Amino acid sequence: MIKITSISLTALFTTFGFILPVRAENLAHLSQLLSTKQCQLCDLTGSGLVMADLRGASLIGANLAGANLSQANLAGADLRGANLTGASLYGANLTGANLSSAA
Repeated sequence: MIKITSISLTALFTTFGFILPVRAENLAHLSQLLSTKQCQLCDLTGSGLVMADLRGASLIGANLAGANLSQANLAGADLRGANLTGASLYGANLTGANLSSAA
């Protein structure tokens, strides 16, 4: 019984592994953002930035699709042309942020 269950689970995970690829943020870009608040054209897809202090950050053209920016402080941030598709902005401070051409 256990052998059949193990085989079934392996088959299930293998199948969905091909269908649902795992995407992770670019760790070098994430580190750059957090240390310098400058990350133009960065790939931050799916990044966890909950409660991040990103006041005045330059994120021009950055890919933040699916990123979790809940409770983040983005006051005065430059998000021109940024991709915010599917990003969570619940409770984020966007006061004075530049969202021109952001999607």
